Order: sequence, then C-alpha cells, then structure tokens
Amino acid sequence: GMLFYSSWFCPYAQRAWAVLEELQDQGVKYRYVPVNPFQPGSDDRVLVLQDLKELYSVFVDVSPRGRVPALNHNGTLVSDFGTGPSCVQYLYTQFKALLPLSSEDSGAALKFWEFVDNNVVDPFRRALAAQDKQTQERELAVLRTGLREANNMMQAQSASGFFLGQDRYSFADVALAPFWQRLDSVLQHHRGFQTPQDLARLHNWWVAVSSRPSFRRTMVSSQRLVSLPASGTFAWTRVSAGAE
Repeated sequence: GMLFYSSWFCPYAQRAWAVLEELQDQGVKYRYVPVNPFQPGSDDRVLVLQDLKELYSVFVDVSPRGRVPALNHNGTLVSDFGTGPSCVQYLYTQFKALLPLSSEDSGAALKFWEFVDNNVVDPFRRALAAQDKQTQERELAVLRTGLREANNMMQAQSASGFFLGQDRYSFADVALAPFWQRLDSVLQHHRGFQTPQDLARLHNWWVAVSSRPSFRRTMVSSQRLVSLPASGTFAWTRVSAGAE
C-alpha cells in the first residue's frame, strides 16, 4: 500500500496530495497520515527533530529531515527534501500520473514549475517571513512581477483552461495552484496583498483548476488557512536538528 505523510496547511504537501487524489480517481489507493510540526499548545513554535521523532518515529524514518510531504510506497521511501526524487516526481514516474504526452509539453511544464518555485513561491515565503515593512513590500513587488510573467508564460502556452490547455491537467497546474489559493487568503490576511486583477489568463486558469474534483478535495477553507500566524504556512521549513 501507500502511506502519504502530510499537513493540512502545507502548500508543498498539497502539490503531492493533489496528484494522489487524481491517481485515486484512476483507482490507485493511498492512506493520508496527518503529522503536526508544532509544539503542544502552539501554532507557531515548531518541534525540533528529536521531539518530532518521539511523536512520529515512523514518519521520521520515511523523511529523515522531518519534512512533509513524504511517501512510503510498499517500502520505497520518498520525501521532498531528501537526495532522491520528490514525491510528485516519484508519482509521475511510477504511475504516469498527469504526464504530458510529448517531450515538448513536458519540458514546458517543467520550466513553468521551476519558474513558479523561483519567482512566486520564494518571494511569497520571504514576504511572510519578513518582519519589517520595507522587506515585505519589496518581496510583494517581486511576487507581482513573477505573477505577471507566469501569466504571460501560460498565455503563450494555451489560450484557456489548464496550463497546457483545455482538459490537459498536468504537473504545471499542481505547481502553482496551492500557492495561488493562498494569495487571497494567507497573503492578503497577513500582508495586505491584493492579487492583480489584470492577470486574465491566470484567473481563467484558476477557475479550471479549482473546479477539478481531485484538486478541490485538497482545498482547505480560507478561514482555516488564516487561523495560523504568518509563520505557520511554511512551518515545516523551520524544523531543525537543534533548538530554535
């Protein structure tokens, strides 16, 4: 069988979760195992690795750095922060999940994923982490630029629907969707961010992605997402071997 270790609030884990839900619609079974990085009674301070291991020893065996997402597929251990493939890469390779058909499409989707990581996810994370207003505003400006470029990349790829076009759901969509969902909830709530309305292609794309049944099942309400402090969304990146 397949065990999937995840946290409801983690956008990185939601990427893999969305792929697993898509696979489940195709008959692949898995079990969701929730793990929580926070110290008891806190939604901000994270456990150190040793304490995490005491609470979730099996999970830390799968993910030695104590990060989600992680998979145990019939004894094959996969985690996003190890030296091997990420959970999403593993699922694509193992099950041909969401793989675009041509090498050209696959290359375009991979390029988009890398662009999203560097130009959307990174400034999003830095804007949430920054304590001073000047740094926050600088990172939000970088994010707006990244979103405009992502909009143009997608427009050049296809006119409507998913990144690769109507009915062509791929890992490019999974790359951006968990973070886009958090723009108007987490980032608006904590940093006053307003998603630019002139990103017509991305807004059209979001209608398609958020209507996909498999992705919808991974979506957490905005109210729940903003219930965590600003440092909560990326809490797993702060798990370390020593005390904070």
